[in-house]
Amino acid sequence: MTTSNNLPRWYWIISVTALVWNLLGVIQYFAQLNITDEMIEAMPAEQQPLYENLPGWFMTVFAIAVFSGLAGCIALLLRKQWAVVFFGISLAAVVVQNVYNLFLTDAIGVLGATAAVLPLLVVLASAALLWFSISAQKRGWIH
Repeated sequence: MTTSNNLPRWYWIISVTALVWNLLGVIQYFAQLNITDEMIEAMPAEQQPLYENLPGWFMTVFAIAVFSGLAGCIALLLRKQWAVVFFGISLAAVVVQNVYNLFLTDAIGVLGATAAVLPLLVVLASAALLWFSISAQKRGWIH
């Protein structure tokens, strides 16, 4: 099962799925960027500091993570090797963001151990996309 340009169909399925995944990350970024004081005040009291005390650099790292991931997905769809660079940048930013969330805040204490599930899934997905783009480059699918 290959397409007319000798790429397996699953290449396109993974690339489009990754694009949707990263668009969800972009949506989450804008949602967090637009959180108002009123929205924070409506949260349970123990959760409010998680949003009130975010360092200034956090949203920059978040933006780098989601927009470089999005650029990597676009590169995959265009069959460009710069997907590898963008996914590498995205993974680095995701790791920084999640080290902060999981180890430098009390998110797990406040939200419970399940608060680690999505961040770990994001790290794994980011690493998988980097691996996939490197593999595609080695196979000559992207250039």
